[in-house]
Amino acid sequence: MKENKEINITSEVVEKAVDIVAESTENSRNSLDKNFSKGINKFFQLLNATPVGIKIETYIAERPYKLEKAMEEMKKKYETIPEEKRIEPSSTIAINVAKEMNYYLDEDYIREMFENILVADMNIDKQSIVSPAFIDLVKQLTKDDAKFLNLLNQKAKDENPLFEVVRRNEDHTYVVLSKKVLCFSETEYMPLEPIVLDNLIRMNFIEITNDEYLAYDTRYDSVFNIVKKEYTVPEGKTLEINKRKLNITELGQRFIKVCLDDK
Repeated sequence: MKENKEINITSEVVEKAVDIVAESTENSRNSLDKNFSKGINKFFQLLNATPVGIKIETYIAERPYKLEKAMEEMKKKYETIPEEKRIEPSSTIAINVAKEMNYYLDEDYIREMFENILVADMNIDKQSIVSPAFIDLVKQLTKDDAKFLNLLNQKAKDENPLFEVVRRNEDHTYVVLSKKVLCFSETEYMPLEPIVLDNLIRMNFIEITNDEYLAYDTRYDSVFNIVKKEYTVPEGKTLEINKRKLNITELGQRFIKVCLDDK
């Protein structure tokens, strides 16, 4: 794509995307007004009398303001891109981000990722790794998923020591006592929620190995010495750890760089 140093956040492509969303907002309002006034849709009439209906009405009324605020936030991020690296975003990314973000304006963690996708697509250093698929992936994340990915972005490397505490029996069988524990340093760690791990593994953002670990990494034992104080060991049994490794996949690295990394 040809470089354009004069482009700004209100480029033709972005303006078109915002116009589409603005039209959608107006149509949504008109459609609701029509349904209520003519009594066509009894469900919406019933819903409108509930707190949920009031919240929906308020959300629709506030959408233009919230979308404008999101555009202001994107402009600030866009202005951090050196002028020589600013390029026109693809129409596919711009229109779809604007349309989807329009429905997630109250979900800060999702809205911000949508903003980052569009801004990344206007940065010559990132545009090549921006994928339209990221838009659908963002919608599959829970707040806890996003929080964990943010933590990985701040503290983790491509490969990270991870373990679970087990109680070893005399017959050499064992019982898992803990959630998986991710080590960031000798003293900093985080127990991981299984539902978060399952979702991020399903999305191919991370991998957990069961037959490999980081040999000679002292963080395993250092964190284990802290964690094991939480457990009581019956006589004849011992506490040990099953060492694992958490890898951030190539897709996960790209997603984090585009959707979470403002650099």
